[in-house]
Amino acid sequence: MNMKTKKRDLALVILTAGILIAGLLVLQNSPIISAQGSTVCAVHSSLGWCQDVDPSLADPNYPTYQTSCSNGPGECAVGTCVNTNQGTCLSSSQAACDPSLGGQFYSTSPDNTPVCQQGCCVIGNEGGSITTKAHCDAMAPLYPGATETFRADVTDQIQCSILGAPTVQGACVYSTGSGKTCKFDTQQDCLNMQKTFSGATFYKNYLCTNKDLTNQGVNCTKTQMTTCFSGQAQVYFVDSCGNQANIYNANEYNDPNYWNYIAGTNGVAYPSPVDVNNINSQNSPKYNGNCDSFNSSTCMAYNRNIDSVQPQYGNYVCRNLNCVSGPFVQQFVSDYGRAPVNGESWCARTDPSNPNAVIFGNNTGLTSNNGGNATLASDLSKSQDLPGGRDFVLGCYNGQVTVEGCADYRNQICEQNQNSNGVYQSLCVLNNWRSCYAQNSSAACEAAGDCQWIVGASILKDPNTYLPYVYNSTTDQLVPRSDSGNLLGQIAPGIFASTSYDSRPGASCVPKYAPGFDASPTASQNSAADATTICSIPNTNCFVNFTRGALASLTGGAVHAEGGAGGWMVQDAHITCLDNDGNLTDATKWMTNFTNLCFSLGDCGVSANYINTSGSNSINDMFKVYGNLSNSTS
Repeated sequence: MNMKTKKRDLALVILTAGILIAGLLVLQNSPIISAQGSTVCAVHSSLGWCQDVDPSLADPNYPTYQTSCSNGPGECAVGTCVNTNQGTCLSSSQAACDPSLGGQFYSTSPDNTPVCQQGCCVIGNEGGSITTKAHCDAMAPLYPGATETFRADVTDQIQCSILGAPTVQGACVYSTGSGKTCKFDTQQDCLNMQKTFSGATFYKNYLCTNKDLTNQGVNCTKTQMTTCFSGQAQVYFVDSCGNQANIYNANEYNDPNYWNYIAGTNGVAYPSPVDVNNINSQNSPKYNGNCDSFNSSTCMAYNRNIDSVQPQYGNYVCRNLNCVSGPFVQQFVSDYGRAPVNGESWCARTDPSNPNAVIFGNNTGLTSNNGGNATLASDLSKSQDLPGGRDFVLGCYNGQVTVEGCADYRNQICEQNQNSNGVYQSLCVLNNWRSCYAQNSSAACEAAGDCQWIVGASILKDPNTYLPYVYNSTTDQLVPRSDSGNLLGQIAPGIFASTSYDSRPGASCVPKYAPGFDASPTASQNSAADATTICSIPNTNCFVNFTRGALASLTGGAVHAEGGAGGWMVQDAHITCLDNDGNLTDATKWMTNFTNLCFSLGDCGVSANYINTSGSNSINDMFKVYGNLSNSTS
């Protein structure tokens, strides 16, 4: 071989290599020049090749390795070049694998490069194919938004097809002893049927009544029958083989194409969503079975006592799941201006004025009429909860109103809210009332739980004098009286005439939602003790200075609470447990405050229960008048 021949061969190979590099990014690494004697491995990086050449022919402008190229020095090392644009895997040197053209080099051979191994590639709903991971990755961008899945452990095409289209539906045609028949099924199930029926063939998006299948001898025909299918809200036509056809649409019954293909394919349209509220439209349940579970309708067997219209074909209908009749619906319409929708829930509580009725909405509990801290005698709206009363959650489900009671003894209260669509969502929540009684400031009361700060009487007492605390509004604290003395059972001389009389009112932290107590003979000891303890919290004495008139009785009686000329008259209206307004109504006001305070603590005081049955206590059991407690006549 002469040098001229060598040069011509070299020029030809370079040209060919340039074409291969542009098209495939790789160049097979075979020797081109057989030099006599020793050779070196010459690299031409711009063209992406390595070549064994005579040392005298090596271009000094490029790297030269003092070994043969087959030994893989530097960028001449042979491995696998993966074209990430096309998904190909070819043996190549690193020098020939150009990253700017999508080349990605691996030092292993194609057989040992993981992305070049065969497996099952699934992209969206396009089915599954056996190919390499590299090719699967290259194809995925062609289907924007589709999910790519590659299973290296699946190399069987049938199994890959099942993975690729498990929910694609269509007609599965197979032969039996009596001829060809059809089952509307998924592609996966049809492929599985091949284990039993070797000739089972899947026709994507076909109905079993498709004319092409009929021409093959398939014996399934259209009918006027309808049904519901598990897991689906719509009403469907069924064929003579019992297969699911398209959604019930009486207006399309005579359209041959509606029995050929699945709606949404081959020009067959879905029916509009059913309009359960307009029985005179073409989209009413009479003609339309495209039930809309998001708008509260679903497939049900027709019932003339429930459903507003009878379907034209079949015996199934889109039933309105909203509550349009029955208990509490009319009250809901009256209160909220519309009927309750399916899935809606709202609060109710026992009506204190009517034991056979309930009040809708959140339990307002103990509230202040003036929007702030309540004053017992004038501003407090007593809780509407009566002994035996409770909160409920009412719900509309599948056209029926359900009733769920919150926990007994008002240990739970119903909480009602509205979502962004104006639909009520409600649930029973814990009534956190137990921590209220011990709080000594409005700030602590507000933070304690379901509590209300009320001004007018104190349930907490000074441990030194046993007198109720007064409220220092400046420091927001309950404090001992500034004129305190032990007044239990006696009148301290001169205290009422004292200029240092402490006229500050009392205040208390009480439950916003008064708890109930079990007073039945079978009540647990804890329940009975709880009621006894809580209802005795406000026990106190009130001292008033009176002058006995000529006509007053010696026993005093209840004259001081009722007034009466010539009887016991108020000499000094100062009283130890309430600030005063300078006249006889102080005592009555004090009684009103403590009556309301008892109601605020729980099922305490004198009251009728929620069915209007009076309790065993009377007002005389709550307030005892002891008359003149001193030996003086005043």
